[in-house]
Amino acid sequence: MATKLINQSTLKGNNNTEQEYYNLYYSDDENCVFTPASKATAGALDADVVYRIVTNQLTNDVQFTTTKAHKVKGKEYINFNVKVMPTDGEFKDKYISAGFINFYGNELTTSSTEEDKAGVIANLMGELQTLQPSQVSKHITTEGAKAIIASL
Repeated sequence: MATKLINQSTLKGNNNTEQEYYNLYYSDDENCVFTPASKATAGALDADVVYRIVTNQLTNDVQFTTTKAHKVKGKEYINFNVKVMPTDGEFKDKYISAGFINFYGNELTTSSTEEDKAGVIANLMGELQTLQPSQVSKHITTEGAKAIIASL
């Protein structure tokens, strides 16, 4: 089963300027997106932490799972939940969702087998391992853009 990264700029409907997310660039033409699981999580993340999570350098306990399929214009999409296991605190030894990997090209559907899902997840994790810190960048929201303009 072939997988490839989708050129995000060609995706329609990805114009939400207020949602915090991080672009994960593999080349000049290919990327996918890490979206924090909640506003609270988004407030605690920065590009360095996202890099360490998706490359599994933050902890040895990072888990990728598939999300429920959703349909857009008749095409079915499967994304990925990224879970981490904290080493202390209230959620110690429990997997909690840190965010989602979206726009990673794959051929998974609701009828895909667990073996198919595991293969795509292995490919995704392998490709994420090649990232360098400079290839992770935070999407600028309207608020962030206003702050940048105000500082000029």
